[in-house]
Amino acid sequence: MSIDQAGYRRAAQSLAVSALLHLIAGPLSGWADVGLLLVPVGVLYLLATLGLQRGWRALGFVVFPVMLGGSLICYAAWGSQIAAPIPGWIILGIIAADLACAAFLFRILWRSPVTG
Repeated sequence: MSIDQAGYRRAAQSLAVSALLHLIAGPLSGWADVGLLLVPVGVLYLLATLGLQRGWRALGFVVFPVMLGGSLICYAAWGSQIAAPIPGWIILGIIAADLACAAFLFRILWRSPVTG
């Protein structure tokens, strides 16, 4: 397995964790409005996971800023009245998974080329 394949696999795993946390936020928030907003995002993240597992580099360039933005949005919402129905551990898990995915993608997308 090459470095790129392993990196894309790790990024996809982190994205899948984030997607699952988005999906369970709906029922755990009592189907509050903010919890319902996270469910379609989770579905889109699951679809993006499939592309990253296949090593789609162009998708990586799209997912990278989405993960950074998503973690910033979750951080801004954490502890506010807007996200009050969502358990704090879900928000922290989303932030951690998004940042891990962004870190793995950064490593693969902008690493120095290997010359032989």
